[in-house]
Amino acid sequence: MDQRHKGSRKESQRESKGKIINFLISGKPWKFGILYRSLNDSEVPYTYRVIVCAGKPAGEPTEHYVKGAAKAVVKAVRDYVNEGNEVKGRNMTMDRGYGCIELVEELTREFKLTVICTVCANRKGLPDHFRNAKGRPEGDYQALFDEASGLSIHSEVVKKKSG
Repeated sequence: MDQRHKGSRKESQRESKGKIINFLISGKPWKFGILYRSLNDSEVPYTYRVIVCAGKPAGEPTEHYVKGAAKAVVKAVRDYVNEGNEVKGRNMTMDRGYGCIELVEELTREFKLTVICTVCANRKGLPDHFRNAKGRPEGDYQALFDEASGLSIHSEVVKKKSG
């Protein structure tokens, strides 16, 4: 095997004074990895659909290549619905890696899903006064509701950062 294909990590971990420190391996020419995205049931241990993300295709992309997390979620739900399954009125929970306003709006509009997710403060579409907790006291709670889309956004200052 070629020397450049032996490693698959882009960083190295070392322990120093009881702490683990990550070091970037700047000369590493290749990055390897497979990302699995899945649509699962919350009540029983059942996986409906798995999307394997293994990088860009070597040739022209086919219908199986989906670029971006939001488009992958919509494709997984659309494929599930196209198989004759009903999702209207169901809840979908996502972590902050997938939470964006555009995705939530599309899922609620097209599939009539209730979406619960954490949205990072740097995501597009989030109102400016929700982005920064500076100047808001601990325990402050704000909510917005858009009647047209049925979208509600909630923000709470749970714990102030020290310093």
